[in-house]
Amino acid sequence: MADVEDRLREGIGKLSIPKKSEDSADLARNIANLSPGTQENLGVLLRSISNGEALIDTDSEGRAQIEYKAAKKIFWDGSNANVIAHPKSDPDIQVKVDACLELIGYLQSEKPPAGVVLDKTKISLSPTKEYRLGHEFEKTKKILGSGNAAGDIVVVKDRKTGQEHAYKTMMISYFRKEEVRCWVDMSDTGCVPSLYLFKIENNKVTIHMEILKNAKTLRSIIDEHMEGFYESEMTRSLVKPFSLYVLDGALEAITQMHCRGWVHNDLHGGNVMVQKTASDKLGVKVLDFGLANKLEDQNGLNFRGFKADISEVLRLFSALYTGGLEFDNAWDLQHNWKSKLKEFTEWIQMSVDDRKELFCLMDAAMKVVHPADVKEYKNFVKSRLDSAIGDVQSEKNLMKKIVAVLFPEDFKPVHQHVGTDYADATGDHYNFDVADSLCYHDIHHDNTDHHRDTVDLDLEQTANQVPDEYLDLVRMTLGISLD
Repeated sequence: MADVEDRLREGIGKLSIPKKSEDSADLARNIANLSPGTQENLGVLLRSISNGEALIDTDSEGRAQIEYKAAKKIFWDGSNANVIAHPKSDPDIQVKVDACLELIGYLQSEKPPAGVVLDKTKISLSPTKEYRLGHEFEKTKKILGSGNAAGDIVVVKDRKTGQEHAYKTMMISYFRKEEVRCWVDMSDTGCVPSLYLFKIENNKVTIHMEILKNAKTLRSIIDEHMEGFYESEMTRSLVKPFSLYVLDGALEAITQMHCRGWVHNDLHGGNVMVQKTASDKLGVKVLDFGLANKLEDQNGLNFRGFKADISEVLRLFSALYTGGLEFDNAWDLQHNWKSKLKEFTEWIQMSVDDRKELFCLMDAAMKVVHPADVKEYKNFVKSRLDSAIGDVQSEKNLMKKIVAVLFPEDFKPVHQHVGTDYADATGDHYNFDVADSLCYHDIHHDNTDHHRDTVDLDLEQTANQVPDEYLDLVRMTLGISLD
């Protein structure tokens, strides 16, 4: 905070603001009382005034008005980048020729690569260092998803190594270099998919990346599973510890990103996944860095982006904890969380103790305004998690009950045929399809409504019949570690 105040004082000094009803010390104190976001915006305004980009005037009632110099708008069709031009006039011929020769000159002098391989065990280049569809790799029939600016994200296969990976394309006009820079910086953290290759291909940027197997998005967990937790008093008791597990893991993931100097800016439920790692532990994975920005830039700390990341995690947590309340966006959460939580928790008749804890967790999160504040908040979340686990006797007991709620169709036969020997039970025995799920899309999604079956289960008896081996399936799909 002191750094912000110093920058503001410096900006005020450059403006040579004459003394009126208050001196510079009073002005600095008034600025210090503003919220961090307002201070950040004020700093941007002062710098704009200092370099002549903006002017402050007053209206007829003496109120301040800000005017910015008009910027010349350039209309550009991104589909024309890096393709052969067809000029429409003599002047346009000269423009296109100059631009193309400038590109050729840059390629000759700087010798930039057309792409970069980051994992040569997955990518097999041709002898001429090319990687072409239909030559070095081929498409499969699997589609993982699609993006707003990108086409379908599909599964492709390297013809030499036989390795499958995800293949994403986007127009150069939509591509942001921050996406790759952030991705590369995060590559050794263990909380992002591996980036294998990115390259320019005609007028597009293509990206080859890891397919996240044994993983599930928080979006699918919220949409497909949370309702079942609210169908009986016994299953309601699982909501608190389960939600706190997810909150704790998501906070750890974004802390890793912030420590590397980035904010994500798009942490919705489809961009956060949990996955079983090779070491038999659960890792939280963050996807899609198309809107990533630096945590600190020439304007100082990116308070807005940092706060948005925290708020997005809280949006996901509130949806899990309440079984339905998901705020519209970060702004909605920051400004309306008290009123909406009060109304919703009363409507679902949440217990007084759970309501107090939820409000306490949300209120403490709203006070996180700087990366230095996150550690204390994480410790608070961990303490509440430890307490919640104590309420359900043990982590293993908790997990077995969660399994029974999330997969009641798998355990109805178990409940009916109590004479079956389960000592040799495997994932195949329980027909667990999610183990083959792919990044960005649950290809084995079943629309059958299993929630109504939960009430008929004898939860204690069914949970006792869940083999320990089955817990590993939950760890790989729900982001919960039993360590």
